[in-house]
Amino acid sequence: GATALAGWLDPREAALKPTDREIHGLRHFDDLPFAEVATILGIAENTAMQRYVRALQMLRDVWKAKHPGSEGSGA
Repeated sequence: GATALAGWLDPREAALKPTDREIHGLRHFDDLPFAEVATILGIAENTAMQRYVRALQMLRDVWKAKHPGSEGSGA
């Protein structure tokens, strides 16, 4: 959960927009489906999906910057 990510990468370090950070948390930590995330945030489901993918890419970019030579799989 959140503790595992805290040791790996703080999402705020990636300069995520607040909504993107919230989408990431709802999907990743609360394991909610995109339809429910969209309803909670009052946005379209497709928009929630796009923002989640964008947030993951930003997190991946920060990981790579902090860990040169890493593939950033997070496994």
